[in-house]
Amino acid sequence: NICQKREGQAATVLLCCTMADDVCKRCKRGIDDVDDGAHDYDVNGVKVGGEMYHIHCLKCEDCESSLITEAGKVVVKRVPTGELLCTPCGERFQRRQRRIKAQKQAEEEEKEAELERQRRREERLARRLSRDVSERRREVRRTVRDLQNEQAASGGSGGGDDASSIAA
Repeated sequence: NICQKREGQAATVLLCCTMADDVCKRCKRGIDDVDDGAHDYDVNGVKVGGEMYHIHCLKCEDCESSLITEAGKVVVKRVPTGELLCTPCGERFQRRQRRIKAQKQAEEEEKEAELERQRRREERLARRLSRDVSERRREVRRTVRDLQNEQAASGGSGGGDDASSIAA
């Protein structure tokens, strides 16, 4: 496998004079099996990211345009999904990924804000319930005090219900 290194825009590739057992990742045929005569290259295969491709099989996985320029330069954008894309498709992919990331971040922030609003509602409800319980206790104490005062004013003849049993 005699190879020449060439620098592409986003990847270093090897243009190779291939060995018989090299297989194109795209079409799954041996690199030496295809020689269509339509392409004016001195080699049959291109190695990109450790994978072999026929020169005419090295195409953008999105728009199907060739990833080899007229001058023989390989222009590849490898994206995190492992796809090989031309520069415009790679940039579109990256913009889409940034947009998705921003959307997810906005959704997460909205979820956090909603949780914070819910927490505040629950705190207000707890304070209101606490005030209601405190007010109810004051009312009960007032009622007990009023009953005790009535009993004391009537001389203790309340028919057996004393204030201590009411307070309990």
